[in-house]
Amino acid sequence: MVQKSTKQLISEMISERLRIALDSEKESTEDTLTTGEEVSEVIEPTNDVVTTEEELQGFRIVQAILVQQIDVDRITHRDMKSYFSILLDDNNRKPICRLHFNRTQKYVGVFDEDKNEERIPIEKVEEIYKYGDRLLSTVKAYDGD
Repeated sequence: MVQKSTKQLISEMISERLRIALDSEKESTEDTLTTGEEVSEVIEPTNDVVTTEEELQGFRIVQAILVQQIDVDRITHRDMKSYFSILLDDNNRKPICRLHFNRTQKYVGVFDEDKNEERIPIEKVEEIYKYGDRLLSTVKAYDGD
């Protein structure tokens, strides 16, 4: 009986320590996720590519334009060091447009039927709406292939 109760006591002590350790780890993870500054450190890749809110806003504008022609789930993005690429079907051979927002002068890069990029200077992100017809024709060309 003494051996049995000793084993049970040790088992309970170990279980209690594990529970405390797991709870403290869970709390520290939740604390990290609730502070925005720490989240950006976790999400930010090590290759100096930083996705800005302005780029994500441009992405949402392009989605809003193209949703009348294609399913919004087909529109994806990839952030590079010098531009933010918006792609069809997550395929880098089907670029819809590129956002060059990493400089003082912002550009939106739209593509023609030969996949040649034309950089158009813009002042505000909302100016992407002006080029909605070109974006729609680019996607139409890809879907026609």
